Amino acid sequence: MQRNRGPAEPRKRQVLFPFLLSLFCGAASQQVRYAIPEEMAKGSLVGNFARDLGLSIQELTARKLRVSAEEDYFSISSEKLLLEKPLDREQQSSHRLTLTAIDGGDPALSGTTQIRIQVTDANDNAPVFSQDVYRVSVQEDVPPGSPVLRVTATDQDEGINAAVAYAFHNVPASSSLLFGIDPNTGDITTNGTLDFETTRKYVLGVEAKNGGVHTAHCNVQIEIVDVNDNAPEVTFISLSNHIPEDADIGTVIALIKVRDQDSGQNGLMTCYIQKDLPFKLESTSKNYYKLVIDRAVDREQTAEYNVTITATDRGKPPLSSRTSVTLHIADVNDNAPAFQEASYTVHVPENNLPGTSILQVSACDPDMGPNGQVSYSIVASDLEPRALSSYVSVSAHSGVVFAQRAFDHEQLRAFQLMLQARDQGSPSLSANVSLRVLVGDRNDNAPRVLYPVLGPDGSALFDTVPRAAQPGYLVTKVVAVDADSGCQ
Repeated sequence: MQRNRGPAEPRKRQVLFPFLLSLFCGAASQQVRYAIPEEMAKGSLVGNFARDLGLSIQELTARKLRVSAEEDYFSISSEKLLLEKPLDREQQSSHRLTLTAIDGGDPALSGTTQIRIQVTDANDNAPVFSQDVYRVSVQEDVPPGSPVLRVTATDQDEGINAAVAYAFHNVPASSSLLFGIDPNTGDITTNGTLDFETTRKYVLGVEAKNGGVHTAHCNVQIEIVDVNDNAPEVTFISLSNHIPEDADIGTVIALIKVRDQDSGQNGLMTCYIQKDLPFKLESTSKNYYKLVIDRAVDREQTAEYNVTITATDRGKPPLSSRTSVTLHIADVNDNAPAFQEASYTVHVPENNLPGTSILQVSACDPDMGPNGQVSYSIVASDLEPRALSSYVSVSAHSGVVFAQRAFDHEQLRAFQLMLQARDQGSPSLSANVSLRVLVGDRNDNAPRVLYPVLGPDGSALFDTVPRAAQPGYLVTKVVAVDADSGCQ
């Protein structure tokens, strides 16, 4: 049974008295129960005995009521049960008092009642995290929704006052997009894709709040663990991709930088080029290389090279990247022209037409551009220098040799020239070749009688023949000559 409270009583106390016996019977034992919240101020009213026992104040005074236990917490006034100092449910959740009333008779008689006070919870405790700082490591390649860790805060209150809600506190927006926290369990999970190369560490503030009144805070430090998710990068700092073919061994062609954004073994690299090239890579410092000439190059053998620089890291599994560059070998004038024949001989019949082509010589030069452009000239002859130009000439461009006049076998049967081929390089290179010209005979001369002597009329003057000459007698010997060869 519970009595209705009077209008002057505090609202927050509850008075429970399941059974009351009259204090008029001195030996009888009574029990009164009260429930009051913790943290009530000193002097607060716990219960009104006069009313709750159905007695007047005068009767209570006459019975000399006193509390026989836990006097430190409670006292009896004329109106009796008062709080002497604040209660703490977390230290002691209930109190038992014995109330004794003594009459004024002789001998005095007394009666007692048991008072049980239940201290109800007030939200007077803030949550407490199990750690001020939580530390955890997470690999950067974990998928969204992966668990990170659980934070835990406890509250000594009970019931709804002990219910804790978790939330991030003073966390940058960029971090809150990558992580989420369950308000009920304190579980922190990944929301987005982590990247060690972007951010290696996150510090998240977490707040625990109970009933919207008390809060506690902790920090969560999340270390992002690198995985081998970045291939090395190859960058040319400088490059000379036109290399003179007479460049010295050891000449630097390119400076190269390799970079891997991963860390540890994942970021350590080796760099190399393909074999069987006249080049090599040399390490100059950490992550820097130079590409140099390792052996002589010859443009006429190989005009260009495709060089592939490969960088491989030491991750598991390793990652690689390749960068290719074409190196052009620049020509230098290192080849003289070369005639197709060691020497030339040409037969020209006499009485040729002036300006006739009698031969074409050719010289090759494997160089390119002006270094390979050849011109021809006559540099020597067994003819008189003044007569040479009237006999033959050579085209500087084509190497065609022309007869400048009609040759006469009876005057000139053979002559020799020295032809030269010269390139246009600087300095220029040249080569010489001999040309022998043989003038062939034609039947262009009538025979001429030398003997016998012809008379004025052109008839031969014969010797006198004896009258008795026999047949077969040699009258005279006739001699005739022809200027053409092979005829007499």
